[in-house]
Amino acid sequence: MNPNSFLIFLLVALLSACDVCRDPQSLGSYQLTEDEISLIPYTDYNDLRYENEEGNIVVGSTQPKIIEDLSNTEESCTSVEYQKVSSFLSFRSVDIAVQMKVEKYEKANFILTHYFPDHQESIGMGSGSDGIETTSDFSYLGFDFKDVIVFETSNEASEMKLIVYSVKNGVELIAYRNGDYLKLVL
Repeated sequence: MNPNSFLIFLLVALLSACDVCRDPQSLGSYQLTEDEISLIPYTDYNDLRYENEEGNIVVGSTQPKIIEDLSNTEESCTSVEYQKVSSFLSFRSVDIAVQMKVEKYEKANFILTHYFPDHQESIGMGSGSDGIETTSDFSYLGFDFKDVIVFETSNEASEMKLIVYSVKNGVELIAYRNGDYLKLVL
């Protein structure tokens, strides 16, 4: 066999082997409901004012939420279509950011990821048969909150203690284990 014929044969074999799964079998499609999408209230670029434990104002900038249609194709030639909505709240002066994400892959999961300068920490909750619970009142550090979700970490090594979140206002409070906090000024 001449070398050119061998190379062409090898190229055809490689290309056909790489595209084994041309039409994956769909195992489902999971779309977010309007209520799940509305869990993230940020629809525009805005600057929000937060007060820290020393009484100083820190500005947090929101990004509009983005809704994405995604697909997860497995090696077994199956795929699942799902949706995700996400947004960011960034604090430039203190070099942190919080990502809010609701992702529906069989069930809805609401995850907040706190980005520190050198690492990140995530806390979240999944929906049960009744969906994600959003109506509770909560008091912390002398502040009272109505109709909020409290994301609290049980990891004692975490810098973050909790995030108080409302569907109406987004991130209302970020509290740290050392006593520092950022509270939304309404």
